[in-house]
Amino acid sequence: MAEWADRFGSGRLRLALEKGDSPRRLYLEERLQVELPGFALAMDDWESMAPSPDPDEKAISAREAIGGYLDASGIRYTACEIVRSDTEFAEQSAIRVRGWEGEAAVIAFPTRPDGSDVSGDDYPVGVAGRTDSRLRPTAYGSAYGLRHPAAQEALRIAAIVSVDQLGDLGREELMEYLPPDAHDLIDDALVHDMVDTLYLVGWKFGQPRRLLLANLAEQIAGFILIRQAEGILEDKEMLSTAGMEQARLELDDLEQVVLDEEFLYEYLPSVDAQTLAEIVPSGLTSRRTALWAPWYAEGGEPSPRATGDDEPRWSLSEPPGMTARESVAVRSREREEEKEAELEALAGELAQLPWTLEFNHRDAYLLALRPDGYLASFCPPPAIHGAARVSPWAWVYGRYSSRDAAFGHTEEPQDDQILDWPEFFRVFPGRSHPLAIDAIFSVIEVALGWTRAVGGHALAAGAVTPFEQCAEALEGIVAMREQLERCRAAGLVRDERLTRFGVRHELFGSPDLRFVAEARFAPSPGQTFDEVQGKFNQAIYDFSPLPISLGIEPHEEGDGSLLVRCAMGVPSIEEADVLANEVISQILWRVGLQPIDLDEGEEIDDVGFKIVDLEHGEEESPGG
Repeated sequence: MAEWADRFGSGRLRLALEKGDSPRRLYLEERLQVELPGFALAMDDWESMAPSPDPDEKAISAREAIGGYLDASGIRYTACEIVRSDTEFAEQSAIRVRGWEGEAAVIAFPTRPDGSDVSGDDYPVGVAGRTDSRLRPTAYGSAYGLRHPAAQEALRIAAIVSVDQLGDLGREELMEYLPPDAHDLIDDALVHDMVDTLYLVGWKFGQPRRLLLANLAEQIAGFILIRQAEGILEDKEMLSTAGMEQARLELDDLEQVVLDEEFLYEYLPSVDAQTLAEIVPSGLTSRRTALWAPWYAEGGEPSPRATGDDEPRWSLSEPPGMTARESVAVRSREREEEKEAELEALAGELAQLPWTLEFNHRDAYLLALRPDGYLASFCPPPAIHGAARVSPWAWVYGRYSSRDAAFGHTEEPQDDQILDWPEFFRVFPGRSHPLAIDAIFSVIEVALGWTRAVGGHALAAGAVTPFEQCAEALEGIVAMREQLERCRAAGLVRDERLTRFGVRHELFGSPDLRFVAEARFAPSPGQTFDEVQGKFNQAIYDFSPLPISLGIEPHEEGDGSLLVRCAMGVPSIEEADVLANEVISQILWRVGLQPIDLDEGEEIDDVGFKIVDLEHGEEESPGG
């Protein structure tokens, strides 16, 4: 709370914290305005609202926009849902977010009382990161009251471009801000010192706490930055009228916050009538020194330079060095380059090894004996325990002294590391990718078998744990399948069994598949191909003991129909006909498909299919 209040909170909130109070509700209300504008803390009756059974299109769009913003912004929450609000006047939908800031529930109505929408494509209006504006989202200037991202970004840009502008315009620029009796002081050295002062004031504006502008030179620099920011703001065409007004107002208020009243109301209106001697503190004989003499008696030396914030190395004679953030960025790039080099080295090492797929108690392992006598081992993810959809990890790699050590985990492996899916397929030899695919689908097969065994039996006393475990296992299976498909789409996986429709499931059955049966189906109304393919993928595992291979894909005519292919390793056309009829009929029933004519696409009563003999050409099935 204190950390957030220091950066974004009001003076009232910071004062309450300084006095030792715990202004929890004030903190939540202020943070809510910044992170989720348009929302309010939910009252008791709002928290008990039931989910809306039939939300309208605006509520659905608002939930999608707000949920996407929460995820993209890294704001933690437990649920973003549409609820129904019933009052004596009307019934309407509302968006409720639970678990915000730990335990709070907040709520908003898609349409505000003034008739405007709480969300849209740029939800929330005025919050960084969810706008089409070219302005970069930032918290620059937030300690001085800037809340609108356009005002923050305009001031940040001004802190950059003003330095170049003053360096280019030089003497002419400074003459506008200095009294006539100081014009003779303007030379290249004075311009360079004022450029350094702009750097310093730009740094002060970016700090989490307000810092005084300590002297006349800093006051001038602050005024230059604010005026430059106002000019930058006028050039932005993508801001709404309300957004522009808010940003202008905040920059106007910034002048009152950072510039001294004497400078703002007495010095600026009559610069030509001022003399530098009038503002030279007693005891100073140099008019030039007076520009950087403390403006306030309590101001002391320039602001401290060891805060740990974004602070460039600064002096009156040297340009600033890297900020802390820039240094971190450099180190981050160096770490990424080191990681890339490590992956390339590992890929070169693994490419030379003879990989095999082995099983230990139905757990799949990819193993290879190294020249140094150690055993290289990859373990695929344990989908049976429910791999989360957002989980980035996939494969555990290590070197063991023996198979027993690898299977029993009796010793700590050397080179132990976890590789996510893209990293794995980058380092694992492409020629051995079929082994990796087999390992993945063996885990899926085990998980499906376990799920059927547990979930297929009702348990006494309403026990739910086994069913929850089944759900987790199924989520893990889906996660593995989705991650594999993303790697395939990215071109990382080299395996001819992977098509643009995913794995064709040709890992089952005999390698000598002579006959291929083709059948055409129409999906149920409203069913997408992904939904059909999901049911198909579950159904085909029951056929794994048979000498067949199954695949499904949209028909080439693009009319929404589907083509199912069944390759069979049987010796005769008669046996192929019987097997194809049984398998395709089962697929029809389990997936819920309507058979249609293979050539004409018209609905038919019985399953019709065509069998091709890959050795002797096409033949019509006797029963097809």
